[in-house]
Parts: sequence; structure tokens; C-alpha cells
Amino acid sequence: MGDFDAQLTRISLSGSRNKNGRNRIVHIPDYVVVCLPPRGRTNPPTQNIFSEVEKPFNADYFKSLWTRYEAQSRLISPDQTLSSFRHTGAINVYEKTGNVRTVQTVMGHASIGVTLGYLRGLEMCELSTDSMPALN
Repeated sequence: MGDFDAQLTRISLSGSRNKNGRNRIVHIPDYVVVCLPPRGRTNPPTQNIFSEVEKPFNADYFKSLWTRYEAQSRLISPDQTLSSFRHTGAINVYEKTGNVRTVQTVMGHASIGVTLGYLRGLEMCELSTDSMPALN
């Protein structure tokens, strides 16, 4: 709840609140920031951005919401999960930057191998000997 910075532009989560135990800082895109309620006397920093009350959601809140949305949506295919959007985000960052290290940083992965797993669906060109510099 006090995870947002004062400008509501990023969320900081301690390692105890993440499955891999690492601290994470997640930047919030401008198109999300404009939808967040402003902070002030009537909307304290401890107020939940989804419920607009100080009481936290249960641990399965987003999973339950996803299940309800999935049941009524014609946009979601049966093999899509909430985690699919994280993979899509990784691919979008790679397509925009062409840099695997940038994707690793954005996703907060400790290992480049994990990042490459997220990008496995991309058709990346293989290096050939013609791609290598000439050694004279």
C-alpha cells in the first residue's frame, strides 16, 4: 500500500513480497498513472488503488478477477493466462529495443536464461559465420 512513490510513477516491492526474494521496482506507464486516484487527505498513500479503501485485497484477488473475466470474454483464448501478459510485455520490450539485457532489467530477472525463456516464442535470426567480423 505504501509501495508507490509520491508521484505514483513506480512501485517498490521488498524481496519478502516477491517469489524470487529480490527487491523489485516496477515503473508505471503514463497511461496507467492518469487512471490512478490522486493522493491527498481523502486518499492517503495507504489506500488501495483498486478498492479505494485501506483494507488490502486477499492474495487471490487478481486470480479470481481473471477467472471471472476469462469466463465472459471472447478475447481471451483458452491457453492464455494472467502470466501471458508478462511474457507479452517482455516480447514488446525486446521488439522495441532489440536488447535482451534491457528486457532482463525491465523484467527484474537475475538470470539472462530466464529472460531468454520469456523470448523463446520470437523468431530471432541465428548468427552465421557471415555475421562475424573478419579476423586478419
